[in-house]
Amino acid sequence: MSRYGYKEKALQSAKTERQNFSYFWICIIVFGLFSMLLPIYERIAPLYASMYQFKMDYIGLTSMYIVVPYLILITLFLYRQQKRASLSDYFIIFLTLFYFLPGNVLYTYGNWNFSYQTFHLLSYLSLSTANELIPNIHFSQSVSQHQHKEILPLVSYFISLTVILLTIYYNGLQLNLNLDDVYDLRQDWKDSGMPNIFNYYIPFAARITPILLIITLKQRKILLSSLLIFSQLVSFSFGGMKYTLFALLLGILFHFFGQKLSTRKIFIYFSVFIGICLIECLLMKDQLPLLTVYTLRRTSFIPNQIGSFFFSFAQSHDYLYYSESFLRGFLYYPYSDPFPHVIAEYAFNLPEVGANTGLFAEGFSQIGWLSLPVYAILYIITFRLYTMCCSHFLDTRLSHIPLLGIVLYTTSFIDGAFFSIILTQGGFLTGLSLYILSRKTSLL
Repeated sequence: MSRYGYKEKALQSAKTERQNFSYFWICIIVFGLFSMLLPIYERIAPLYASMYQFKMDYIGLTSMYIVVPYLILITLFLYRQQKRASLSDYFIIFLTLFYFLPGNVLYTYGNWNFSYQTFHLLSYLSLSTANELIPNIHFSQSVSQHQHKEILPLVSYFISLTVILLTIYYNGLQLNLNLDDVYDLRQDWKDSGMPNIFNYYIPFAARITPILLIITLKQRKILLSSLLIFSQLVSFSFGGMKYTLFALLLGILFHFFGQKLSTRKIFIYFSVFIGICLIECLLMKDQLPLLTVYTLRRTSFIPNQIGSFFFSFAQSHDYLYYSESFLRGFLYYPYSDPFPHVIAEYAFNLPEVGANTGLFAEGFSQIGWLSLPVYAILYIITFRLYTMCCSHFLDTRLSHIPLLGIVLYTTSFIDGAFFSIILTQGGFLTGLSLYILSRKTSLL
């Protein structure tokens, strides 16, 4: 390398270092977010205490002996993760902000015991450690861009039109975006008699559509972009899955703001978002704080709370060993209802309600404490492979597309079983699609 090359590399490294927060500021951000989440929780918890058994008993210093070391551990790993900023690092950063950090707030108010808090901490530690130790996966392959003008329209038309046609066939063409009707829409989905293969296909379509939308918007294919948006709205109107609207909104936001997204901006944006939620909760004393209810409550507080129910139930019952999942044909499943309904009956005495959660709590219900190393390795290897699939998007004007996929599937893994997300909700197909698109799409 020439002298100029070394100098350029050094300048680039210095610029990247300036874009990262110092360890001091990481500490300020983590403890500041925790402090803001406490009053938010106090406002939200009473609204759903009867259903999710949120507690309001602040246990103060008793919890701080456990919570403060946990938060310090988070700062140490976050500082390293923001400097590397690989896709696996982004996955853990998002998990930390949306799941692990808010979980400490629930423990601070006595929502679960010391045993589950220990498991919660070890889950974070095992995942972060696996990310440090497992090497990246590399392979070199030439990029084929033959027919790049054909593959994107073909995939986009196929995804959008099949979703619209399936909806018309099983439910008629309806457009209902009222969030208060989601349970009626979900019941319509259940009563439609749609074959399982389509029940698997539509969740995949809901996740790949925002990615296709970004590419078509970049290429200024307005008609195709409009069709993708319409198919996503129709999909919500049939199944009532709020995730579908969330994914669409996220795709639009990423189109405008995602290209220059960095770990520094993620910390800033998330801190501003929590600040807005705090202001909403403080000002809207007599009204429902809708932003906080539909975002932070749903993505952070509820999955953490249900995770504690999974853990406590599994401690006093036999582990499932995937007898309801991919080993159902080989092992005996001991319950007559799906496991989320078993947990709902155990926690809420409402067996007709499904209580879903993901990550290590779901893993504990399957294989107990062994889930700590096993699931940590599974998640990190999954996102190592995902990085490999998306490698040709990097250093292009579409470099934010892999990051959008990370956000979409981080929220999915928080709320759903690992193998269900990978096999039946489109995780594998999304990775495969990104692999093909990155090699068959004009990357501008």
